[in-house]
Amino acid sequence: MVSTARFTQVSVGALHSCALADNGDVWCWGSNDYGQVGVNDSLTATYYTPQQVTGGRVFTEIGAGGWTTCGLSGGSVYCWGRNTEGQAGRGSTANRWILEPMPALGILGTARHVTVGTRHACATNGIDRMYCWGDNNRGQLGDGTTTPRASAVEVFGDTRFVAMTAGLEHTCALRDGGGAYCWGYNASGRLGLGVATNTNVTAPTQVVTP
Repeated sequence: MVSTARFTQVSVGALHSCALADNGDVWCWGSNDYGQVGVNDSLTATYYTPQQVTGGRVFTEIGAGGWTTCGLSGGSVYCWGRNTEGQAGRGSTANRWILEPMPALGILGTARHVTVGTRHACATNGIDRMYCWGDNNRGQLGDGTTTPRASAVEVFGDTRFVAMTAGLEHTCALRDGGGAYCWGYNASGRLGLGVATNTNVTAPTQVVTP
């Protein structure tokens, strides 16, 4: 029962929220218009109380963003919800709605962390290599292109990241030692590069040091 669950992490998307319980269960609530609540139920449903994500997997980390949710289970990333830009990582956008946790494809090795943006997601593996998938119209996947990817591609460059976060059209990550890098759309100077040009930066670029 959710009333007795002890939550260890919480994450929010555009119209839904999710929490990770200490026993590895994931509970989500809010709009399920793309299946992001993960209960394999009607896409028109709205849940006003937490619902347990189906599939029986034990998760160690979750990330909600936009209309998609992802989590770590057994060293792999599983995603559910909107997949119109490939952000569920299934290798195709043919299935636009993923109603329950399904494995994201293309991540090499054991996944360690996951983050979900508005229309893209990223993960790191056991040696801190970073992979991203989904919408890439502004270079937010960091693979040196603006080509959308329905399965994970490695972020460009010989760089290892220990923490990361994904936003609307950009992504930022931290290297071991504290260096911050960002990539994607630089409108309003959101990449921290010292300029506010509305350009696409398609590979990790170091944030200007204060």
